Amino acid sequence: MNVVFDLGGVLIQWQTAQLLQEALPEVDLTDSPLLQIFAGPEWLAYDRGEYTEAEAFASISARLPDDAESIERVAAVWRDHLVPIPANVSLLEKLTDSGIKAYALSNFARQSFAMVFDRNPWMLRFTGMMVSGHFGVLKPEPAIFDQFLRHYSLDPATCLFIDDHADNVAAAAAAGMQTYLYSGAAALETELRRRGLLV
Repeated sequence: MNVVFDLGGVLIQWQTAQLLQEALPEVDLTDSPLLQIFAGPEWLAYDRGEYTEAEAFASISARLPDDAESIERVAAVWRDHLVPIPANVSLLEKLTDSGIKAYALSNFARQSFAMVFDRNPWMLRFTGMMVSGHFGVLKPEPAIFDQFLRHYSLDPATCLFIDDHADNVAAAAAAGMQTYLYSGAAALETELRRRGLLV
């Protein structure tokens, strides 16, 4: 069995509402368009490799000029929130220590992925990694799953894909992969033990 991890939200913290609240404690974010800046078209273009980080934030500011100052403040600190989820990194380490091959398949821009990779030596445990910014395709597009499986010559039936977004899990299932919708570290450990991947 090969275990294929999403990064953001599974192995790396990615709580955008919390990020915004901490970066902008005095701003009322109720129904604010700021809540969607990391899910908007500019950020998707950044994750796809079409924008640099600076271009993405500049485009967001141009679309939301009344919030430009807040966006600038978020841009200055958002990377600091990309920290590991220790319990899940420990699960990755246990899997690879037992000889199971682990892969990463994630929507991640080139610039931010390079920074995260440099900060986290545990990422060297992956047998392979595919991030959207290097390939110009995003989950849940079928092409990213097809490219991943072909690139690493993997039989989808031998892959367990773990992601925190239901649409990505559905797309992986459509590609023939086994899937698990992530909801928390304890439940993930239980699932891995149920499947006999952890003892």
